[in-house]
Amino acid sequence: MRLLTASELTALARQVACRLGSQCHVLADDRQDDAVRIVDDEGRALILYQEETKPERLFLTARLPEAATAQGLTLRPVTVAATSTAAHVAAHIRRRLLPALAQTLADYEKPPTPQAPTAAGESAADPAPTLADVLDAFGSPYVPGRGDGWVIGELVSRRRSLPAVWWQTLAAPDDHCRPGTNTRGMVPFLADALRRAGFHTTEPRHGRCVYVAPPRPDLPHPRYTLRTSSGRSGTWDVVDRYTGAAIRSSSDLVRAEYFAEQLESEYGVRRELRIASLDLPGIQTGVAESAQLRVVAVLLARQGFIPYGLDCVDHADVPGFLALASPVRPSQVEVHRVLEPWGSGRPAPGGGALGAGHRFDRDLASYARCLTASGVRAVVDRDRVRAEFTAGPTLLGGPGDTRAGKEAAAGLPAWRRPAERSQ
Repeated sequence: MRLLTASELTALARQVACRLGSQCHVLADDRQDDAVRIVDDEGRALILYQEETKPERLFLTARLPEAATAQGLTLRPVTVAATSTAAHVAAHIRRRLLPALAQTLADYEKPPTPQAPTAAGESAADPAPTLADVLDAFGSPYVPGRGDGWVIGELVSRRRSLPAVWWQTLAAPDDHCRPGTNTRGMVPFLADALRRAGFHTTEPRHGRCVYVAPPRPDLPHPRYTLRTSSGRSGTWDVVDRYTGAAIRSSSDLVRAEYFAEQLESEYGVRRELRIASLDLPGIQTGVAESAQLRVVAVLLARQGFIPYGLDCVDHADVPGFLALASPVRPSQVEVHRVLEPWGSGRPAPGGGALGAGHRFDRDLASYARCLTASGVRAVVDRDRVRAEFTAGPTLLGGPGDTRAGKEAAAGLPAWRRPAERSQ
């Protein structure tokens, strides 16, 4: 019998999380029953649990990348008395667990022993562990009936099964701030995070997934090409050579060529600028590299709110959030609610549809509530929400690139560092 009940362990973990950093939050562990996971302010997953054989002890450990465990690396748990205070547990995490974790990750980062070249036709190493590591830094995997999260699987594109990633939500909305289970808003941010880790991505125009391919040398031909559709005669598909996925189709050859040229041009600009994304929906135009804005946009999109500018969304019917950098305070982000044709201002009395002003206020309050629940200080200020980071945005900004600049990247383990390759 364990000394701590599940609720007592969760309560202790919340107190410990507060002492580890303002961005830390507590979740039920997705791999071990009766364990609690603290995702700290550097994106690390710290696990608190007990064992039946030692009820008087509390075990503290950390989640290693799957690729590291596949190499046989392990992390010996740190133990404290089950009756320890939160301050005592946090002190042992800082003094004993985190240094041991840093050393284990350093061992994992050592250059591998050179291997003989694989024979022709032999498949390369499975990219799934690396892909899972990237997504683990972005969020937790989906567990049916327990919580939202990412999924790695295969979906059909042009009658071919291809590796894909998507975001899955629980069937029922929660009572506080989730307006629905629309996962379309997460697609651009998943793709952005994967590109930051060096993967190639394809986002179908009407899809709710991201097709993905592992890093590979540049192809000698244009990335986007036209192929006759295998399902419909007289139709052309615009296909990404890296992933093999079709992005969109057209029965007009000239129009299809125009789509391919547009995509090729955008890809060339991203390569030249060495950035993952030119623009992201829900974020001020031209500032997709801002970690603060990406954090805010991801937190809202995870709750089902729709980013403004998302393809195939009519913002005359569906309001979209838009995150802008504060012109006054660098640590602050302004979040606006945009509904065309009214824009981001609150409809005047008698303006707009019946109840439009009430819905405007309700949505802003929901934005602020969800951001506050995620560890950001957020308040409604007239026709906008002001969100302020009390510490650097070190979670969900994109794997390895949660803080701007090479200095921050150099302090992260290699499996979370931004890729040094063209996207």
